[in-house]
Amino acid sequence: AKLIDAVLERPEFVDFWTMQLNDLLMNRKESDHDVRGAKGVRNFNDWIRQQVAINRPWDEMTRELLTVTGNTHEHPAIGYYIVNVGEQRESHKSTVVASAAQTFLGARIGCAQCHNHPLEKYTQDDYYHFAGYFSRIRLDRKDPKMGPTNLTVSLSDAKQNKSPVGVTQPRTGKFMAPQPLDRMVAKIEPDQDPRKALADWITDPKNEYFAGAMVNRIWAHYFNVGLVEPVDDLRESNPPTNPELWKALVKEFVAKKYDRKHLMRLILNSRAYQLSASTKPTNEKDQRFYSHYNARRLPAEVIHDAIYTVTGVADQFDGYPSGLRAVQIPDTNVKSRFLAVFSRPERITACACERASEVTLPHTLHLIGDNITQKIRAGDGRLAQMLKTKKTDSDLMDEVMLIALSRLPKDVERKSFLTHLEKKQRESTTGRAEAFEDLMWALLNTKEFVFNH
Repeated sequence: AKLIDAVLERPEFVDFWTMQLNDLLMNRKESDHDVRGAKGVRNFNDWIRQQVAINRPWDEMTRELLTVTGNTHEHPAIGYYIVNVGEQRESHKSTVVASAAQTFLGARIGCAQCHNHPLEKYTQDDYYHFAGYFSRIRLDRKDPKMGPTNLTVSLSDAKQNKSPVGVTQPRTGKFMAPQPLDRMVAKIEPDQDPRKALADWITDPKNEYFAGAMVNRIWAHYFNVGLVEPVDDLRESNPPTNPELWKALVKEFVAKKYDRKHLMRLILNSRAYQLSASTKPTNEKDQRFYSHYNARRLPAEVIHDAIYTVTGVADQFDGYPSGLRAVQIPDTNVKSRFLAVFSRPERITACACERASEVTLPHTLHLIGDNITQKIRAGDGRLAQMLKTKKTDSDLMDEVMLIALSRLPKDVERKSFLTHLEKKQRESTTGRAEAFEDLMWALLNTKEFVFNH
């Protein structure tokens, strides 16, 4: 338990979960209508990072994200609306309606924007009622002197014209006043910001879907499979695999005031999480009921940074200081062949499916290729510095294994490597260095390194 607490307080924890929330909130720069530029993306990232660092309750974060008003200098959370609304004059035609439902409630209502589905609960009317909550927002550049990062979210001048709050359903022409997805009647005055009423409904402790959406995401992160699958598709016709566990976790999350760290600590200390990834004939095909740990490939940014840690050689990302780790990069537009190969998400949708975790042939080819070999052999790399020490071959092997796999070598591994080392030294004067390069290369290509198991 003390080790888990220590990990949750490390700066790397803040880095990683900042990246995760950047994915969820789709923080990105879009050249066609995002006038903030990279600076605005960084400002939003910094705001998210601050929330993670102080472990701000999820309901408080959500309320600020939904109701934020002002300019991006003072209120970076407006970045959420910028990527979802852009320069659309009518918010219900943007992605913010479907995005908000999927991000904060795990509800997929995007298809209902255009049509009713005979097998789905949410209709086109439901979609446009929900869209009514966003009908008063506008994104404008009020003061050109402030530069491209000065955007505001403002209300229409409803005090003067007393126009009703809502949008028109395009298929029927019917006016749709704001209404939550549970179809309860909402009373909103013309001069009120309807988003505040939406935030009240979404974050209400009685709203199981709000707490459940985050519970399911966190569970899925640690187990590589959600209590509900797909992770962000919560509905009555798609029940959790373990309803009792679901209700217990949701109840606990609400009782602890939406404390994400508390929920993580609870999961990490559980027997279910601490099970081995090894299987038996009776459970080797189980992917849903947590009878063993489901091994998963490390995310693109994490495996990149793990290779950096082992080799001591960093990639240079344009516009960022040398040595910056991939999980710390706010902008997904930063070019990186490695991150592209390993499926870094573009953050163009709130769907969790954007972050792929399967293994592909390009992944394997990249890890065995020249890029990794050059990092291992780099004159200023970690291995080159280690070889300059007076450590014995066996001690040096221990150090390489601890750096790469966080364990000492098994007897059979030690014997195999020392035999290989002896052979390389007979063949060449540089045989010792070549043998340790082979060792590091082999470790970086093992399942034990590439997978969280």
